[in-house]
Amino acid sequence: MAFMQLANMSLKEQFERIESKKKKKNLSVDKLCWSSKVHQSTYYRIKKNKVSPKYETIQKFIKALND
Repeated sequence: MAFMQLANMSLKEQFERIESKKKKKNLSVDKLCWSSKVHQSTYYRIKKNKVSPKYETIQKFIKALND
């Protein structure tokens, strides 16, 4: 997935693409959150639409998936 394309997407759409890449890489939520230094509760609140993802959080997930 080319993350350069993410610039034209909303943060929520970017999070959905991140989830898709996480699944393709067969990463657990625990591993993704640990490597991105984002608390699991934040991940699940975003996933359940309880909060909107912050730009900084999306960037942390992207960096973790690209490492």
